Amino acid sequence: MTTNPLLIRLLIALLAGTAGGALGNWFGFQRGFNLVLNEALVGDAREVTSRVENLQELRAGRQEKAVAGLETRMDDVLITFDTPYTGLKPHTVSELRKAIASAKAYRAQYPHARKDEMRARMVASLFERDPY
Repeated sequence: MTTNPLLIRLLIALLAGTAGGALGNWFGFQRGFNLVLNEALVGDAREVTSRVENLQELRAGRQEKAVAGLETRMDDVLITFDTPYTGLKPHTVSELRKAIASAKAYRAQYPHARKDEMRARMVASLFERDPY
């Protein structure tokens, strides 16, 4: 039985391409995962720093400044909810709706005068519709 050298070369190229593709996908996935992980950890670290600052204000008896900081941070987070993301799990959508409804009810009871009009419009827009 004779082996066709062209067939062997094609088979080797196919195997090398498959292995290269698998490695490329793996490393691409890892880079993407690390990017998302880093962004999430930076966000969490900033959140902790913000909470520490608010707690220090409360402990120092500066309640108004602490509340203003918490209100601003809540606006920042609410603005990230304003984009209707696709592919979310039902549990995630449920938690987003719950958070938005809770913030809307809180703001109805305790209106917040914002210095930044653009942020105010974005939050108001989120409260006026149901992006999820």
